[in-house]
Amino acid sequence: MPIVRCIRNAPLKCMALLIMLQAAVYGDGVKQFFDVKAGEAEVTLQEVALQGEVEILFDAEAPTGIRTHPVQGDFTIQEALELMLSATPLVAVSVSQGNAYGIISRDKQAGKANNLSFEIQPQLLTETPAQTDMKIENKRNGGILTGILSALLLGTPQLTSGQEASNEEDVFELSPFTVDASEDTGYTATSTLAGTRIRTDLKDLGAAISVYTSEFLDDTGATDAGTLLSYTTNTEVGGIQGNFSGATDAGDGRFYQTDARTNPQFNQRIRGLGSADLTRGFFLTDIAFDSYNTERVEVSRGPNSLLFGIGSPGGVINNSTKRAIHGNDFGELRVRLDNYSSWRTEFDINRSIVEGRIALRLAFLNESQQYKQDPAFEDETRFYGALDIVLFENEDSNFFDATRLRFNGESGEVSSSPVEIIPPT
Repeated sequence: MPIVRCIRNAPLKCMALLIMLQAAVYGDGVKQFFDVKAGEAEVTLQEVALQGEVEILFDAEAPTGIRTHPVQGDFTIQEALELMLSATPLVAVSVSQGNAYGIISRDKQAGKANNLSFEIQPQLLTETPAQTDMKIENKRNGGILTGILSALLLGTPQLTSGQEASNEEDVFELSPFTVDASEDTGYTATSTLAGTRIRTDLKDLGAAISVYTSEFLDDTGATDAGTLLSYTTNTEVGGIQGNFSGATDAGDGRFYQTDARTNPQFNQRIRGLGSADLTRGFFLTDIAFDSYNTERVEVSRGPNSLLFGIGSPGGVINNSTKRAIHGNDFGELRVRLDNYSSWRTEFDINRSIVEGRIALRLAFLNESQQYKQDPAFEDETRFYGALDIVLFENEDSNFFDATRLRFNGESGEVSSSPVEIIPPT
């Protein structure tokens, strides 16, 4: 995109020229490829803004917590937004010649059609640092100005002191002791507890930490340590997809894999040093993680005993399990098959039992894995449940957040004869 230099005495001409250039480069009549999964509107609209290279402003009065539809294929930005927001209380309106869009309620759009007063109080959707850097690279000199001009074109009113006070009361601060996977966008995770036990942005941590989101697990087909760690940084793993045997020298030229086959979740090493400790919610565990109840996997490479009391030279592989979500009822069923007659079924359901007070989430896995090598097999059945109870909302407190009681538990059974990856000697 050409760089426009503003003449000191003609800023308005420069501004108009910049809008025309933006319209030529980012017009909404051009079809682009979108791949956005279903989810919370505040999250999925960020992904559309990133993929479509367009500014999106969210009306402060529009309803929140709305779940949008998935979009995949070649569409114009307007078409993609219409598909996402169909059958929802939200609608997208184009401003600034298609270089920006306002997300408003359908009731407000109806009011505009009836010549009623129509105004938007825009809120630019929050972006992750990685997204911001990418957008600045792609739209070097126009993105920020387009957002400002869009806000002006939308007719934002000046706030009175009373309105400012009202907005200050609506500020929502995230807990420093929890990380919500809904903040993750695609493969991008912005914060973790793995560095300091307090919610910290990854960009502010000096440790070697990698976070793998549920979308990354889906796209790579990874379900456990054996299938995930073959894609991760500075890790080795055993099994049929790995590059590490974990075999023990018997001393007579023979090698055996008794431990590696009995506990395959520990048949891995980081930085070539040794096996990493497995944790669930940063508590040591012997339970192998699985994607059916996993929101994200965090790999902290290297010892971190000063923080966690865990001194393994390899590091820590932490599994963050799914949590019950308030105010959002949904269900999902997945089935996978392969050419060796293997099959895998996953079921995930979330229900808000008492609005704003009690939420329940259940997940179920039933898997039968077959291999070309006989008689290798793996049969696995697991059940997981999570409960979130808000005991006290503490709305009048400036110090305490809501008092919550969280439970989660898992039961399962695994029967297997893992594949022998070392030829007999």
